[in-house]
Amino acid sequence: MFSLLTFCSLFLSIASKSIDLPTLYEYYDVNNVTSGLIAEHNQFTLNGKPFLLHSGSLHYFRLIRQYWRPTLMKMKAAGLNSVEFYIPWNLNEPIPGSYQFDSYGWNLTQFLIDIQESDMFAVVRVGPYICAEWEFGGLPSWLLKDPEMRIRSIYKGFLEPAKQYLEKLFEILTEFQFHKGGPIIAVQFENEYSAEPWINNDPQYIKALYDIIKKSGFKELLFTSDPAEMAVYGLKMIKQLHGVLETVNLNKNALKLLQKTRSLQPNRALFVSEYWPGWFDSWGDKYHHRYPLYQFNQQMKEIVFQMNASVNYYMFIGATNWGFYNGARVVTSYDYDAPLTEFGNYTAKYFQIQEFYKQMVLTKRHPAIKLPSIPEQPRTKNYGQVNITEFLSFGQMLSLIEPIRTNRTFYMESIENCSGLGFINYRFVSQPIKNLTISGSIQDRVIIMVEETIVSIIDDGADVVNITIDPCIFKDPTKNYTFDILVENLGRENYGTQAMNEQRKGTESSILLDGIECNDFEIFTFDFNRKFLFSTKSIKWQTLTCEYHGPRLYRTSLNIENEIAETFVKLNNWTQGNLFVNLYNQGRYDKRGPQRTLYIPAPLLRKGANLVHIFETGTSGESIEFLDHPILE
Repeated sequence: MFSLLTFCSLFLSIASKSIDLPTLYEYYDVNNVTSGLIAEHNQFTLNGKPFLLHSGSLHYFRLIRQYWRPTLMKMKAAGLNSVEFYIPWNLNEPIPGSYQFDSYGWNLTQFLIDIQESDMFAVVRVGPYICAEWEFGGLPSWLLKDPEMRIRSIYKGFLEPAKQYLEKLFEILTEFQFHKGGPIIAVQFENEYSAEPWINNDPQYIKALYDIIKKSGFKELLFTSDPAEMAVYGLKMIKQLHGVLETVNLNKNALKLLQKTRSLQPNRALFVSEYWPGWFDSWGDKYHHRYPLYQFNQQMKEIVFQMNASVNYYMFIGATNWGFYNGARVVTSYDYDAPLTEFGNYTAKYFQIQEFYKQMVLTKRHPAIKLPSIPEQPRTKNYGQVNITEFLSFGQMLSLIEPIRTNRTFYMESIENCSGLGFINYRFVSQPIKNLTISGSIQDRVIIMVEETIVSIIDDGADVVNITIDPCIFKDPTKNYTFDILVENLGRENYGTQAMNEQRKGTESSILLDGIECNDFEIFTFDFNRKFLFSTKSIKWQTLTCEYHGPRLYRTSLNIENEIAETFVKLNNWTQGNLFVNLYNQGRYDKRGPQRTLYIPAPLLRKGANLVHIFETGTSGESIEFLDHPILE
């Protein structure tokens, strides 16, 4: 593996010459644009000059805002000329008709400005479906309130809100076009639509999205993206759409697949819009996924130096699935074995990309451009062990939430002002029973409790639930007991159109108590937003005295006296839940692994006391540990 010292020595000569080189925007004469990115004649041109698109994926919503510019500088220093990124619909329209592109710390306008001021171009992937191993593939869960919903189709219940969203989005994007002196040189719409050609095969849907974008006044190159093996189906979807380019995704057999793509789409530029230098992890995997350096190098030689194709590294930095935004079963870390680690540290792949840039310049595939020096490595710190001191019972938590009183159950998505994330709890009261039945589907993880004592756990949903309750739990046969059915949304499916149409969380099925239907519920929804966590200050916390099995909210504090740095929380002997630091949801942990630590960026910490909450759904530990390194397996 390259050391930082080796790297600095290797590129000292290039850095010294870089002072007199043009910037990217100077070389491509952005102030005098006559043509944008054109994909004709086997090679891209930009403003009339040959252009090798050398790009990396950075998802601004997976990286805290304070690290956007430093990360862009790392990408620029590696020799990249462009940044490719998705825009998730569910972050930008969390409530129908309420558009929030420039709030919640995910300011799209500012990110585009940062890209341009970092002397890079932007390749934007607008969806509306993005996949990305992100909650519901980036779609807003409120779509599922419609029981007939058919996503990724011309079904009016989907296409009309998608149209309204894209129209609002392109009000921003059109102002940042290359033709207007901005950074955006291309836009991808939809994503891997033809990966399931037996389901997704309607060119009318693809044309509808194309028409929406064209009517917005957007003039730059439009493209679609599919697994390389499915390019033949992707091309059928865009056959009648003028100028749209089909691009491919791969990380093996590049030469063969790109030769095939060129035969299907002759006299047009080749672009690997997703070259995977690694892969994502799912809870329960035995190991953290890795992609060998020798294979990474071999495939790059085939892509760029044999096929003269453009390339985007998906991901260049994976970063983090904050909060509840992971796709189904995907772990919190989106490290991806990428050239930059989850917390922005350099890997051997990063330095190899520097080598690729040198070869591109030497073979005249890429102009020599002024590059910044490599930014310093992130500093990490071990803050040691912190004991857990206090807790709120599940009942105390619910006392802070206004319930919905109803005579039936509802899915999470059907409840007004519910974010569609986190948890839904069905509470009812009954005298002792022998059998509890949920007559239909319930998703995802289910915890059934009597007086806050767990009587059953269903880890990944069920079509029907029948449980026999131990009579010993009922001490008094004449008493009414409180029952809770707590359901956790573990993350909606982000791939597979048919499965995604059925991703409603919780249940709307009848609940039978010894065969008699229950018709008196209190329904609570909660996603541990900042307002809720702040409200817990108003209630008396209990002192922790022993280990406990069941849902509870725990609290402690990390005191920092000196240096604030990146750190990684290890939850020894904890089971499954979420960690919050200074009211920020750091994401899920799960004893199944492979991920063993949660990343805490330095800007989320402060000198003095740092408030830590843990919502544990199973057996709790007694302490947590702040390490100076991640453990991903």
